Amino acid sequence: MEMKTALIIPTYNEKDNIEKLINEIIKVNSELQIVVVDDNSPDGTSNIVLDISAKNKNIHLIKREKKLGLGTAHIAGFLYAEKDLKTDYVITMDSDFSHNPSIIPEIIRTLKENDVVVGSRYTEGGEVIDSPFVRRLISKTANFLTTYLLGLKVKDATSGFRGYKIEALKKIDYNNIFSDGYSFLVELVYRLSILNDVKIKEIPIRFVDRKAGKSKISKKEIFKAIKTIFTLFFIKIFSKDNAIELLDKKFTNLSIINYIRLRFHISRYKKVASMLKKGNILDLGCGRPAEFMKDQSFLIFLKNENAVGLDLKNIEKPKYNFIQTEIPPIPFENEKFDNIVMMELIEHIEDINSTLLEAKRIIKEDGVLIIATPDNNYIWDFIWDKWSRTFGKIWKHQHISNFNKSEWEKIILKHFRINKIQRNWFFDLIFQCSKK
Repeated sequence: MEMKTALIIPTYNEKDNIEKLINEIIKVNSELQIVVVDDNSPDGTSNIVLDISAKNKNIHLIKREKKLGLGTAHIAGFLYAEKDLKTDYVITMDSDFSHNPSIIPEIIRTLKENDVVVGSRYTEGGEVIDSPFVRRLISKTANFLTTYLLGLKVKDATSGFRGYKIEALKKIDYNNIFSDGYSFLVELVYRLSILNDVKIKEIPIRFVDRKAGKSKISKKEIFKAIKTIFTLFFIKIFSKDNAIELLDKKFTNLSIINYIRLRFHISRYKKVASMLKKGNILDLGCGRPAEFMKDQSFLIFLKNENAVGLDLKNIEKPKYNFIQTEIPPIPFENEKFDNIVMMELIEHIEDINSTLLEAKRIIKEDGVLIIATPDNNYIWDFIWDKWSRTFGKIWKHQHISNFNKSEWEKIILKHFRINKIQRNWFFDLIFQCSKK
C-alpha cells in the first residue's frame, strides 16, 4: 500500500520561486499533498499559492498573521499533515530551489525502512554548489559542534530537506521545544536521535545556493543556532534525566549558572522521590523553583498522575491537578494523602507549626511527609552571601525562617517522627517524616 505523504514548504517572500517549485514537485510526484506555510509575506507569496490551490486540490496554504519563524512553521505543517490530511509521511524542504525535488522519491523509499531521513550535504556523495565561503564555514562549524558536543551521528543536522514518519513525530512534545529558526532543525533531530526506537538515515543531496530572492539566514539566526547547540550540550552534561521537560522554553537561556541550578534541583528531586511511598501525592508550593523551569517541575519529574499541586500563585495550564490557595489551612479532608512534599516552602511561611499540624491532619496514618529546606550552616551562609551579591540580585523570595539542622529537627519533632535525613549538595536538608 502506497503511503500518503505531505510536503511542507515554509515561505517568506518567495514569489520568484514558489510557483516554479510547486510545478517541479508535481512533475516528480503528482500525488503529494503540498502544504505551503507562509508567514504573511509582503511580496504576495500566499496569493500565488492560493491561485494554484484553486486549480489543484493537493495544494494547501497555511497563512500566518506575521513572521513567526521556521521552527513554528514546521510544527504548523506537521500538525496539519497529521490531523487534517491524515498522512503517513511528511517531507520538509526549502522554497528557494536549493533542494532538488528529484530527490523526493528517494526520501519516500528510504522512509519505508526508517523513521527519519535526512538529505545530507556532508555524507558520502553529498555536495554543496555555489554557496559562499562564510555560509559554508558557518554550516560546517554548526555541524562540527553537534557531532562533538551532542554526540549526534547525523552529519548534516542543519539540513532542512528531510522526511519523517508521522508516528516518529508523535513522540515529540512540541511544547517542550525551546528553539526556533534554523536552530529548530538541530533541536528536532537531536530529540529524535535520543529516542531508542527511532531510526535515522542520511542520504546524499546536492545543495545549490539560491538564485532568486534573499537568504533568510541572519547573524541572529546564526547566534540562535549556536546557542541551541550549547543549551542542549549543557542539558546533556548536567543531567541525563528528563531535564528538557523541566525547562520553560520562554525562559530557557544559555547560562552555566542556570544549568548548575537545574542540576541542583534534579539532584534534590531524585532524593525526594526515593523517599516517597506508593500512592497519591500532594506537592505544597508547586510553583516554578527557578525562572527558567516550569511550574510543577517536581510533579513533571515524577510523572505521577495521582498528584495534586498547591501554590499561592496561579499556574497557567497546569500539567497536573492544581489548587491556588494560601496555607494554612490546607483545603483537604483528613487522612487524604499517602505523600506530602514541602520543597522550598517551610522556610518561606510565618506559621510553621500550623502548617505542620495541617499536614499531619491530611496525611494518612502510614503516610510520608518530605521536607526539603536549607541548612543555615556556615556553608549556606557563604553561598547565600555570594549569590545575593552577584547572580541572585534579582532574587525576590525572602526566607522568613533561617534555621540550621538541629533547629529544624526540634520544630519537626513536635509534630512528626523523623525517619531519615539526607543532604543535597552539603547545604540542603531533606527530612523524611511520619506520624508519631
